[in-house]
Amino acid sequence: MPTPYDGKIYLVQVKGSFLPRKSLGDASRLIVDSMPNVDGVFLQTSQGKEWQSKFDNDSKAVNGPDMVKQWVAAMESRSLETHVWGIPHGLDVQAEADKFIQAAKAPGVKSLLLDVEHGQHYYRGSADAARQLMTLIRNALGPNFHIGFILDARRNRPFNVYIDPWLPFMDSMHPMIYPRDFGKSVAEALDTGFSFLSGFGKPVIPMLQSYNGIPPADITLQGNEAVKRGAVGLSFFCLGDRHMNAPEFAAVAAINFSAGKQQHQGKVAAPAEPLPEGAMGRWPDEPRGYTEYVYESAPDRPWHDFRDIFGRGARWKLTSASNDVSVSYVPQLPAPGRYSVDVFIPRDNADSKRADYHVNYYEGGQPKERQVKIDQSSKSDEWVSLGVFDLDPRRADDGRVNITDFSDERPPQAVAFAGVRWVPVSAVPASVAISEARRLALQGPQGSGQPPTTPTTPAAPSSTPTTNQDVINAFIVAAAKFNDNWQNMIGSAGLTSIYVNRKAAYSGPAIAALPGLGNDRKTAIAEALRLSPADLTKAAIEASKPDTLALPATPAPGKGKVDGRIWGVHGSAGSAVPPRDKWDFWLSELKAMGIKWYKQCDSTGPNDTGDGSIFRWALALRDAGITPVIRYQMGHQFPNRLDHDRFEKMKQYVREGILWAEIGNEPNLDIEWSSPKDFVNWQNPECIRVLAEAWLADSEEALSIGARPAYYAMAPVDWGDGRPHPQLSGTKFNEKFWQYIAADGGRRNRALSIFKRGGWVAVHVAVYEFPLDFEPFPQGRGWDQCLRAYEIPMFYIKQNLGLTAGVDYAIMSTESGVFTPESHSMGGHERLPNDDVHAALMVKMFDWLEANSPLQAMMPWCLAIHDDIGLNNPDFPGDGWYLQRDGKLTARTVVGRLKQTRHERPQTR
Repeated sequence: MPTPYDGKIYLVQVKGSFLPRKSLGDASRLIVDSMPNVDGVFLQTSQGKEWQSKFDNDSKAVNGPDMVKQWVAAMESRSLETHVWGIPHGLDVQAEADKFIQAAKAPGVKSLLLDVEHGQHYYRGSADAARQLMTLIRNALGPNFHIGFILDARRNRPFNVYIDPWLPFMDSMHPMIYPRDFGKSVAEALDTGFSFLSGFGKPVIPMLQSYNGIPPADITLQGNEAVKRGAVGLSFFCLGDRHMNAPEFAAVAAINFSAGKQQHQGKVAAPAEPLPEGAMGRWPDEPRGYTEYVYESAPDRPWHDFRDIFGRGARWKLTSASNDVSVSYVPQLPAPGRYSVDVFIPRDNADSKRADYHVNYYEGGQPKERQVKIDQSSKSDEWVSLGVFDLDPRRADDGRVNITDFSDERPPQAVAFAGVRWVPVSAVPASVAISEARRLALQGPQGSGQPPTTPTTPAAPSSTPTTNQDVINAFIVAAAKFNDNWQNMIGSAGLTSIYVNRKAAYSGPAIAALPGLGNDRKTAIAEALRLSPADLTKAAIEASKPDTLALPATPAPGKGKVDGRIWGVHGSAGSAVPPRDKWDFWLSELKAMGIKWYKQCDSTGPNDTGDGSIFRWALALRDAGITPVIRYQMGHQFPNRLDHDRFEKMKQYVREGILWAEIGNEPNLDIEWSSPKDFVNWQNPECIRVLAEAWLADSEEALSIGARPAYYAMAPVDWGDGRPHPQLSGTKFNEKFWQYIAADGGRRNRALSIFKRGGWVAVHVAVYEFPLDFEPFPQGRGWDQCLRAYEIPMFYIKQNLGLTAGVDYAIMSTESGVFTPESHSMGGHERLPNDDVHAALMVKMFDWLEANSPLQAMMPWCLAIHDDIGLNNPDFPGDGWYLQRDGKLTARTVVGRLKQTRHERPQTR
């Protein structure tokens, strides 16, 4: 993506007082005379809702748009550029947006940058406030105006506030990299920043250090080394007598960007646009439409990641004579038509002479597959066509491309897996060379020499095409009608790629065919798109105003009033029951805490129902007004179904009105299987198949008894940069499970019937050290070690079945919640400092879930781990709300806090 900063160097201007006794003309002359390679300034114009003049008493201080114009004129007089920047606070969204908009709209301003940092003088708003602010700014400036993102790239702030809400609106990344301040060498500081930003796919223009006594040699070194790492432009913080003088000026002037300019142009200015108008594409860095299958794990032929010339994620590995892997690219074609199916061959990591490609298509109503071998070593950053095909999105797998690592080359060669695109024949760029495969396709069926039939490309629009920005605006307008989050709606519809180029013509599916959205939402989006672009922009701006984004007066299903209705707890850490003489104590404690739900494991047989049994304990809970949720526990259950005894026991519970049933537990962990460990893998289609078939059959049998069966809770294993886990990812198990269900009409209808008749979804979600509203799909990859991870199964159920949690099915967390400071579940995470924090966070979590989530119940882990609860489980020595110390039962702070909160608040059932 080209930027206004390509191959250029800028100085950051903060305050006029930093340049005392100098006019604007003096400032521009200083730059030209001292640093002829500098191209302009980044001018700070505001902080929060205030112009910069409030913090600067110099005559050059920016006090409004007129002063911005004066800066522009002074810079332009010496062929220098002016870009404006400021610091959002997130406390007065409308007023702050107005300042940014006015500054950016000053004639001659080239771009706007926002500095999003943590601290008293920086961003203190919420994630929603960030989205509101950026929506106002983007709609006012339009899709073509460049907005840059100044950020701290040291991974030291919560993504859900300081990264994720801003990214969809930003065109470039400007990491602050200050080696002296960070206590690192130049190389270390640069490597940290560039490594962090490599996954975002946006141009990087680092803001480097020239203040605070950094050695001049390091200033030059920063610039040259940043260019080597792929920086498309540079800026230095900051201009001013206190920060930069003759030695620093000379150091900046010594930076050689000529090689960098060539490098940037070589990396970004590819032979052709990645997606011509009307085309759609898939890349390995997309969360949907790209799938990897591993048939054999070969340590000597691992996967490697890199970025192609477009900045998109790509992968490579060595070829294999036994075919270790295959990769599938599935398109979302906008309409039936004739398409050229093209693959991108990058310059690097593509040495195989016989790369193995396959295209699925239909001929005479029958599915076909065409194999094409390509000499990747002879290509360099080129699109190569695999052929021209008549494709129809209504046909299963039509247009799907499979690439394998199979080749008999000796020694093995690097084979690249990069982008694939589907281009309507009328849109195929002339610059793309016609491959032999494409030439055969153009000759007609099977290379018969017959001319191809008349192309059936989609009809061209009769007026100005709908742009990606128009579609974004339509989502904003529609979301406001339902009090939805418009970015979540776009994510549910699988349209996050429209952020990449907002001015491009929209080439996604028809609105009516969008996945993951209800018909009411799709109708609202379509209605908004009937407005003219100008009217649609106005409507989006109006819908984005903070007062229109308030919570609905009537809570959505499963959300709203904070009243204690979801409070629960997981009982013993296994199939056990408290000693009979302790029942009255435990029931009294549970009621005093306001507990409404209780998770109980039961592995006992159907005849074990006597006094003191788990069965009788569940009845006692029921009689005390506490709803039991029974996990029918069966060791190493999978790939088998629940056995006969479990269903016989289920009948006993149903007769007593105890209906909530967990029929399996955490199937993404190999400990829950009797199969070999390597069988349990989300990349193993057979593993997914047997799991899904077991769930369908067990759920149907449970429903026939009268129970309400749950969809399996996955163990949270995905977090940080290593996600998704290559074998046990709960996110991927969810994704593959529901894709398998939806791939067959019969299976899909069975699943719909299960939920319609009372099926529900179990999850195991916890806070860990992250904010309560931490985004579960940062950068499009599932992060299930966070509280909102319940949204992961919700997303895939919505996408594949069209059902909504809290409306079409119940959802409950039957474990996790807030772990104790000593809990082994916090291994590798930042532990809570003490029991007081644990108690306060527990109440805050319950309140947040009741106000913001569709969860019907939250049953945190766990009530106790000792003989007084019936099971002294050595695997969990640090867990439990109650501890056994010196033979005495001791309650943690959380017990008293819940009792106090229940006493102070009115509660409902």
